[in-house]
Amino acid sequence: MRIERYTPHWHSKLVELATDVSGEGYFDRPWEAISESDSVMLVSHETDGSLLGFVQGRLLPLGGLRAFLENPDFEIPDDVADADATGALGVIHVVAVSNDRRRQGTRYKAAPRHPRRP
Repeated sequence: MRIERYTPHWHSKLVELATDVSGEGYFDRPWEAISESDSVMLVSHETDGSLLGFVQGRLLPLGGLRAFLENPDFEIPDDVADADATGALGVIHVVAVSNDRRRQGTRYKAAPRHPRRP
């Protein structure tokens, strides 16, 4: 498995996966999402070229969390407020994972379970 930044090479597979996961038209123009300078999109794939999933998000501007929130009166935890104050806070807009790869973790498989001894 590899993870890399989105390139147009992945366009058709990404749109197909987004449609399978979220429905027709939900995320059919990925180039619009990545055209903003603060946006990032990563794809996960096998070496044979099969797309496993993708994520798209963006960095919030310095101190931009309150403006982003639908309820700006929400109490913000200190660590999140600190990240917002330093410009190190981002939001994830879209996550999609292929059906055959769900519930498998991101990189490593769990060790096999051993039966408990009485």
